[in-house]
Amino acid sequence: MSDEVLELLTDLQDVITQENGILEEYPFDGLATVVDTKARLTTRLEAVLIRQNQETPQWLEQMELPLKRQLRTRIEQLSAGTSLNERLLKRKIEQAGEMIAFVAGEARRMANNRSSTYTAHGALDRRDIATPLSVNTTS
Repeated sequence: MSDEVLELLTDLQDVITQENGILEEYPFDGLATVVDTKARLTTRLEAVLIRQNQETPQWLEQMELPLKRQLRTRIEQLSAGTSLNERLLKRKIEQAGEMIAFVAGEARRMANNRSSTYTAHGALDRRDIATPLSVNTTS
């Protein structure tokens, strides 16, 4: 059973490394497939660990020292890969927000929907009227 856990951790690390490579470049060719594979491997790893804990609750304590070291190494590698993955995804989300803000600003500028009114004290109050945006998501 521990061999299966080690194999799943290795496969998951490989998939996360592949995903990180895709996220570092544009366009994100193959990202959907990699994310599906990552979700499938994560679900399978979780199921194996649950089954292992139910069948042999002390399986980690009973594991031989070389195997424990190998497991720890794989988990540390996976942790490093997921940390990078988190940073890359966070930055991509920030970039998407920046892009949306830029497009909205350009649409507002191009539409030139400004409204001006005088206040009760005689000052000129300028307001931007919201410009409707439409995003075509079909390819």
